[in-house]
Order: sequence, then structure tokens, then C-alpha cells
Amino acid sequence: MDQREQALDQREQALDQREQALDQREQALDQRERVLHQREHGLDQQQLAQSVQQQVQDQREEAQAQQDQADVQRDNEQNQRQQVLDQQTQEQLRQQGGQDHRQRVQDQQAQPQLQRQEVQVQREQDQIQREEAQDSGVRMDTKRVPGLLCVQETTS
Repeated sequence: MDQREQALDQREQALDQREQALDQREQALDQRERVLHQREHGLDQQQLAQSVQQQVQDQREEAQAQQDQADVQRDNEQNQRQQVLDQQTQEQLRQQGGQDHRQRVQDQQAQPQLQRQEVQVQREQDQIQREEAQDSGVRMDTKRVPGLLCVQETTS
């Protein structure tokens, strides 16, 4: 049974409890009517008072028991809502973890391409320097050191 069905069942139970409370009120009214009828027939007033007090006490205890049950039901509903929120949070964290992993993999896959691009840019810069040197009439001896272009001017 999923949480929605449980929540619906709990609501039905709450409605049933309300109906029971109404039935008890009707019973209390019936009891009061009987008491009045008994008074009319001359029952002992002390017995009648004790009987009414006992009935009132019983009804209070029953009402308290129903209130306790309603409180428990509300707590259960709140716990279920919190469980749903916790599950949603866990799912979001799981998805975020997957996204982070995918981004790391993409970054790692892109690294060789970035390095190739950097080498290409460096070669283009080297070529531009050689062309500029040739245009200015300077002869250049070049040798390649990774990451650097060593230029030595020579005069002819």
C-alpha cells in the first residue's frame, strides 16, 4: 500500500472516529432523557447523580481516548510526509552525484583536446614569430623546447 492510500485510509479512520463521537453524543442525550424519565418515576436522586457522573466520566475517558488516537494519526501522517520529503531529497542528491560524475568524465575526456589545442596555438605563434623575423631580414635559428621557442639571432 503506498503512502497516498495510507493517508486516505487514515482520513477515513478519522471520519469514522468523528461519526463515533457523534454517536456517543446521541447516546449521552438518550441517557439524559432516560435520567429525566427515571427522575419522573421517583428514582433515588443520589443514585441518579452517581449514574450521571459515571456516564459523564466514561464519556470523558472515551473522548480522551479518541483525541489520543487522532493525535497519533496526525503524527503518523506527518511522519509519512517527512518520509516522502526525505526520499525526494535522497533522489535529488543521487541525481546530483550522477551529474557531478558525468561532468568529471566530460572534463577528463576534454583534457587531451585542450592540450592539442594549446600545442596548435603554440605552433601558430612560433610560425608567426618566424614569419615576422623573416620579414625583418633577421635569420633565426630555432630549436624546440617543450612550451618554449628559443630564438637566436644571427647576423649574416
